[in-house]
Amino acid sequence: MTDGSETTLEAGAAIVLDVAAGALLELVQTDGGQVADVLSFASDPSDRLSMWMSCCVNRRWKLSTGDLLVSHGGRDLWTIEDDTVGEHYCGGGYCNPALNERWHGRSDLPSCESNFLRVLEPRGLAGSFDGDTCFNAFMQVAYGADTTWRIEPCPAGPGDRISLRAHADQVVAISNCPATMTPTNRGRTRPLRILVTPPA
Repeated sequence: MTDGSETTLEAGAAIVLDVAAGALLELVQTDGGQVADVLSFASDPSDRLSMWMSCCVNRRWKLSTGDLLVSHGGRDLWTIEDDTVGEHYCGGGYCNPALNERWHGRSDLPSCESNFLRVLEPRGLAGSFDGDTCFNAFMQVAYGADTTWRIEPCPAGPGDRISLRAHADQVVAISNCPATMTPTNRGRTRPLRILVTPPA
């Protein structure tokens, strides 16, 4: 997938794409209720997306329209140009076998980590990310006054979207989150549309 293209990412699937500086990357809900985990890497794989740095730079823990997503080294990678939901988890992390074993007693469940390792291995990037590299688009997390933390059902409806404007050439990996044993995707996975519009 390259600039000027559109694809439907099937339920539970993952994809890697090249996005040029100035291009617009859009994630669009088809049926609603689907979370997408997003990793991105600039030309130097060590200059990868950092949600910790993004929250620090914007001085907020919930990021939406007008906010920046930046790299571990403080480089601007994306501007959130349009966001019809306003609910995304910016604390990093993704479902993985170790967490599935802890939560569900099953390390064999599909996971975003497994998706990322599979699609990034041909690019030589399988060992170049961690939880901080991940932006959880459309994921809703609630923080309780008693210090508890819990996943809430994805609030996005059909046609909702988030649009990201690239500040640099990037390799992007997107996992259409396969989690079904938490409220993340309202109990089942769904397709997502992905559009890349080239710079004007």
